[in-house]
Amino acid sequence: MSFRRGKKLFQFWCTVFGLSAIVALFSVAAAAQAPSTIFQLNGDPASNGSMCTYGSTTATCDYWNLINGNGSVLSGTGVGHSALNVFIPARSNTFNFTTGGSKDPSPISSWAYGITGTPNKDTLNAAYAAAYSISDFDVIFGADRASPSGNANIGIWFFQDNVTLNPGTGKFNGAHRNGDVFVISAFTGGGGTSTISVYAWDQVGLANAINGGCATGVKNPTPGQCADTNLLLLANPTTVCGTSDYCAITNGISVGATWATTANGYSSGSLASPLFFEGGVDITAAFAAVGGTRPCFASFMEETRSSASTSAVLKDFLLGGFPVCSMSITKACGTPSFSGGSITFPVGGVVTNTGIGTLYDVQVNDCIKGANGSCIATSPVTIVNNTANSLNIGSQTLAAGETGIWSDSSSSTSTSQSDQAYALAAESEGGQRTYQSTNTASATCTQSINASATVSKSCSTLLSAGTGLTACDAGPEGGTVTYTVAITNTSSSGEIVDQICDSAYGNVFTASGFAACPAGTAGTVASSGCSALNIAPGATGTCTFTALHGENAIVTDTVSASGHSSVLSSLTFTSGSNSVTVTSSDAPSTATVTKGFDSTQAGCATVRYTVGVHNSSGSDENLLLSALNDDKYGSITSLHDSVLGTTCGVATTSDGLGTLSGSPGAGTLATTLTVGGSDYTCKFDAQFCGALGTITKPDGTTCLGLQHVNKVTAMLSGDEGPTDPVSQTGNTFTVAECFTSFVSSTTP
Repeated sequence: MSFRRGKKLFQFWCTVFGLSAIVALFSVAAAAQAPSTIFQLNGDPASNGSMCTYGSTTATCDYWNLINGNGSVLSGTGVGHSALNVFIPARSNTFNFTTGGSKDPSPISSWAYGITGTPNKDTLNAAYAAAYSISDFDVIFGADRASPSGNANIGIWFFQDNVTLNPGTGKFNGAHRNGDVFVISAFTGGGGTSTISVYAWDQVGLANAINGGCATGVKNPTPGQCADTNLLLLANPTTVCGTSDYCAITNGISVGATWATTANGYSSGSLASPLFFEGGVDITAAFAAVGGTRPCFASFMEETRSSASTSAVLKDFLLGGFPVCSMSITKACGTPSFSGGSITFPVGGVVTNTGIGTLYDVQVNDCIKGANGSCIATSPVTIVNNTANSLNIGSQTLAAGETGIWSDSSSSTSTSQSDQAYALAAESEGGQRTYQSTNTASATCTQSINASATVSKSCSTLLSAGTGLTACDAGPEGGTVTYTVAITNTSSSGEIVDQICDSAYGNVFTASGFAACPAGTAGTVASSGCSALNIAPGATGTCTFTALHGENAIVTDTVSASGHSSVLSSLTFTSGSNSVTVTSSDAPSTATVTKGFDSTQAGCATVRYTVGVHNSSGSDENLLLSALNDDKYGSITSLHDSVLGTTCGVATTSDGLGTLSGSPGAGTLATTLTVGGSDYTCKFDAQFCGALGTITKPDGTTCLGLQHVNKVTAMLSGDEGPTDPVSQTGNTFTVAECFTSFVSSTTP
């Protein structure tokens, strides 16, 4: 038995190939790309000098001693011709599969792990994988185990989701997505080629199911058929390696491995037969054979298993990231614009899928004044695929090699704005945006500002009405002159007016903190509508002021305006206007005052209302009347507000109140009303006032007058007291009062 000690499941090293060299995975392949034509797969991690074809170039084949090195952190550039390579040592892993639910056809949510032991023949010392995209997309994989004693089977998962451990539960984070790839092979005793079967996760009800998904398996499936629940067979070739799209092989003799160091937990630098396993799959060809969509992987797992059966018991495992996806982002400044006191800086750029798989739900996080490559964005920006002839055009999905455009803007009172952005994407359809662009794009946008304006002045009087006049007649005896000041912003930014001064009348407007205008030569401003105008570039702000022009006088004057840039207050302007001349003459002093009648606008009407309360109950039901209320006037048993007189609620031995003091009272309340007995009747006077309007009289004619609608309700209770409700009916009363006005006028 072998137990690995430590607290962490795994450590992994991963490098991504230079992005400009990656050819898009999802382009149509001209021909299959057999794994053995791009990688040395002969059961030996050391190079034997064999040659491989990489596009139009022939070179020494990549091999595991080159790809893995000594198992330490790699340099950050691609190794060999791989687009991506990952090495997971097992020196710190103490976990293995547990429970019967940990089987490959089961959802990841059914898997569990714990600190258990596995036989040395089933214990993995390291797992490794590499991705290649030359014409097709290939994955090359390998592993080595602790002991050659006995047979061992191996499974390799390539997940589209980022599958990780959940230490708190002993379960796994993440879930299968249709298109996850599963490979089963074996550490063949004696070395040599091994059987290999390739499957795709194909769950009923999940997106991108092939042929509706696999609810169950069939016996002896062929590619495109279901081998087990959720597992679709992609390939089970009888011939492997060589020109085959599938390869699996183990070492027949002891081989040297550069990563087999004591630091990684190995006792020697060699791997006995058959400890070393390697293989590869042409993913493009595998999915093309069944009409499926080729996936973009995010993580992978290598496991040992009890047999080559799809439902075999799982034993040891190593798990790590396999980020096939990659993207870059650019950013550039647009043309700034001004709004009020700030500059709007537009920015935009292009997000490019430089990886070998499709990216979904791509968005850009854009921030202002980020530092050291960091960016905390508050408003994510969606990208729009703009790749010609792409099936994804107009969406947020980017297949390999495709681009999407984005745009954003920000406002500032500064003349420059530092801005940076990065992109986020999901590596599977419907997944979380966890993949970040390989770069953060930065840009500094600037806008120069000056302050300048032109000023014009015009006049208007009763005798000289119009616009744009520079000469006006104030008439005999002079009068009020209205002056219009027009200030045109000729600068590149918004401008705020701080002061307007007139040569004849002095201060027109002065903002707080500025020195007063010089005194005018003809008096002072009578009224001013001028203020701190905020004028956009190219726009004109106007205001008016008035001055009293004396009799028999000539006044010629100008105005000057001063202000500052709304963006940069230290930039100021002062500009003068054209001159305006106003003249007046003398005339006899006469006056005529005329008063006339226009219309009657409002009026009041005092109405005397009558109220009657009748007991219409059946049998001998007596009612207690305790109060009378009007919905417009309130209580009608006392004088208040618009209630001017009343007999309601007044003792019969007393006179009515207010305007009804000459009428006897109707009786105090409360009072009892018997069935068949007398009704309670009373009167009240009330006044209503309002604006006059058109009233239609009963005969269909109309008049100018008031109309008032109100209703009286009684507070009643039955024999059983307040808990005995009384249903009452009453009428809504409308009063209309017509008004007629008569006028006469005399002239002395």
